[in-house]
Amino acid sequence: MKKWFILFSAILFVFRGAFSTYIFQDDFFLFVSSRILDLGPLKSYGFYRPIGIDLFYYTAGIINNLAITHVFIFIVFGLGLIFLYKSFNLFFKNSFSFLATVMYALSFNHVYQLYWLATFQEVVMFTFCAASFYLFFRKNLLFIPFFIFAALSREEAFLLPVLILAILVFKKLFDRKLIMQLFILIILTIPFVILYEVNYGQVAVRPEYAPQFNLKIISNNFLWYFFWSLGLPGFLPDFLPSIFAKPLPGLWQTIQNTGAYWYLGFLVCYLTVFVFVFKKPVIKFGAFCLFLFSIYIIPISFIIHKWPVRLTIPLIFIILFQAFIITKLNKYLVAMLLVLYFTYNFLAISVHENTSTYKYESSISLKAKNIISNNNCLYFADDVESKSGWEGSQKLKLTLFDQWFTRYYRPDKNIKVYYGFETKVAPVGCTIINSRDLL
Repeated sequence: MKKWFILFSAILFVFRGAFSTYIFQDDFFLFVSSRILDLGPLKSYGFYRPIGIDLFYYTAGIINNLAITHVFIFIVFGLGLIFLYKSFNLFFKNSFSFLATVMYALSFNHVYQLYWLATFQEVVMFTFCAASFYLFFRKNLLFIPFFIFAALSREEAFLLPVLILAILVFKKLFDRKLIMQLFILIILTIPFVILYEVNYGQVAVRPEYAPQFNLKIISNNFLWYFFWSLGLPGFLPDFLPSIFAKPLPGLWQTIQNTGAYWYLGFLVCYLTVFVFVFKKPVIKFGAFCLFLFSIYIIPISFIIHKWPVRLTIPLIFIILFQAFIITKLNKYLVAMLLVLYFTYNFLAISVHENTSTYKYESSISLKAKNIISNNNCLYFADDVESKSGWEGSQKLKLTLFDQWFTRYYRPDKNIKVYYGFETKVAPVGCTIINSRDLL
């Protein structure tokens, strides 16, 4: 019990920045639509995720306290870690299982899942999947409702039967009851896949979400997810859109501005030592972990839009292999590798808090909140032409989700909002606000 208290305390400390993250982008729409739906889990925004989106935002709206909502997210994540540990324990010793769980829990990648409310769907899907996986191998029929809850949270849950099948084959667990349970999972998955495909048509019309059957794009995306799982910065694709091309100008400046060189230094040291201690006898297990990683990554490699948040489950298999290697070493090398691992992850958290733009967009939303109280019409003007979607009124429209931020802050008023990059002249009667005042 003591070790879990220490772990959860460490998680709250290293990811404390989540509690200063405000709402932005999709949050505005999802909060407002959850009021309209009034808990009718009929349809989420482009996807069918009634638990991960509809129910969560409906409940968060009733609570109406962001601090409590963030605590709830951490509690759900903590429960997922407990089930993950129990799942590891089915196949490994206690000490190894806890080490792998700690390494996963303190990975900087969780900045992407724990900070923004819109990514809670990843957290709750992970927790339900971990619970279902554990109960499946314990031959407890409660794995069925937990799988259904996971499938209603996010569509990656549909891959759980594939994951279980791979493990059954690898471990040669051809138990009759386990086979029957797997058959039940597959049957349950089919209607969810059909429902997902029907809803996905609304999202696939956007170019960044449309499947691309281009081998170079698929390979590039797969490699980026793999490199992210090894600890490379989430912002690298902004300056290196393709693994197969030269980096764009500004990469080194960004590394300097964010202080990422310290974390990258420890990461390079960790990976260097790791490579030197790698031994051939573990290749089979390493190949199997990479295969499990691929089960989750290959389906999303067809989509141009890539994001480290999608590593919630696949990251488990990369870290599992790292922990497996570490526990095969002498105590001095173990100590060295763990110090390097936890140091680079700790340093990377502050880097990714900033480069993920969560803090930046939170500040924009808070400033916008203070300017709408006595206005019926707002016009965000640009004093210079925007060169990208991250500047001027174009950026404001993205962060404030067009008109939806006014409907969230002032549902009692019909406030019109115009953005300078679209509407060149301010309508009569509108309050004109320089976009830079909010950026």
